[in-house]
Amino acid sequence: MASNFTTIAAAVRTVVAGLSGAPDTVLVKDDDSIHPGEAPAVIVTMGDEEESLAVSGAGTDTDQGDRLMAYQIGVTIYKGNLGTNEALGTNQDFVLACQQALNRKSLAGAPSVYGTKLVRRDAWERQALKDGVEVSRFGLIFYSAETRLGNP
Repeated sequence: MASNFTTIAAAVRTVVAGLSGAPDTVLVKDDDSIHPGEAPAVIVTMGDEEESLAVSGAGTDTDQGDRLMAYQIGVTIYKGNLGTNEALGTNQDFVLACQQALNRKSLAGAPSVYGTKLVRRDAWERQALKDGVEVSRFGLIFYSAETRLGNP
């Protein structure tokens, strides 16, 4: 059985890959590095996970209660355009479409998710233009209601 963290990351990948204008390459990876020639691509990364609130149960070995978890997910969008801004409007539209599709109360494919917080950054970060790609990054914090470890 996959962890809730990997389930959420896979669901984010599926949502992004299904959007209009999504590149053929949408991956879940440990980091958001990309190699020359791999753009355009979207890379989904998993950050930290933490218990945001413990919900008490009966206090027995068989009912330890549920907990509320927070999972950090990064989304990095690489567009290969050799340093030109010809498709800049289209690129920004795709970033916005990703944010709107993911910043919801629920996440298709991850039934434990009950809320999301969007962490925005600049739409396009110029440092990668010299490498022949434009890059955009944003983060999401997904809130998940889960059975505490050890419960049946």
